[in-house]
Amino acid sequence: MKTHLKNIWHQISSRFLAGGFVIVSTLLVACDEQLAFGEYKSFPKEGWHMRDTLHFVIDSLQETGPYTLNLGIRTSTANPYPFKDLQVEFSQRWVSSSHKDTTDSLQPVALIKTSLDTIDCHLVSDKGDNLGTGISNFQYIVPIDTLQLPVGAKGNIYIVHRMRMTTLPGIANVGVELRRVE
Repeated sequence: MKTHLKNIWHQISSRFLAGGFVIVSTLLVACDEQLAFGEYKSFPKEGWHMRDTLHFVIDSLQETGPYTLNLGIRTSTANPYPFKDLQVEFSQRWVSSSHKDTTDSLQPVALIKTSLDTIDCHLVSDKGDNLGTGISNFQYIVPIDTLQLPVGAKGNIYIVHRMRMTTLPGIANVGVELRRVE
């Protein structure tokens, strides 16, 4: 009887150990070291009001290199978004921080890029199929720009919707993701 219980205990403990290894491995792989900045803003249940300007501050990048800038949109099936598209005004301004050059003299902040664009985000296909990922909440990632940014670069992003409705229902979150390209 004792050996039978030992065998059962051994089988259970080895399964837990294997399951724990799978969970830890998944968590390690899921960590996205490419993400330099990611932030989302939420809206009340009524929706996104046209006067609600979203502001994102990206402070002091850790590495020089190429980055992709993406707009993230999340909708909810509990409060459906009534349109196939979403038009937003997307403003970005990037500056380099003050730094010492090769002669050890302090260089001032320099403008890297500034732009104001109207982005048409397609959320639903012509057939009525949702183009986002998810089940009860849908996530959309819209590529905005590819940037070459120096270490210490700082950015300010402003987003406002340009739809004809004063308040847009169904938009749960809007955000910005900046990813380093390897």
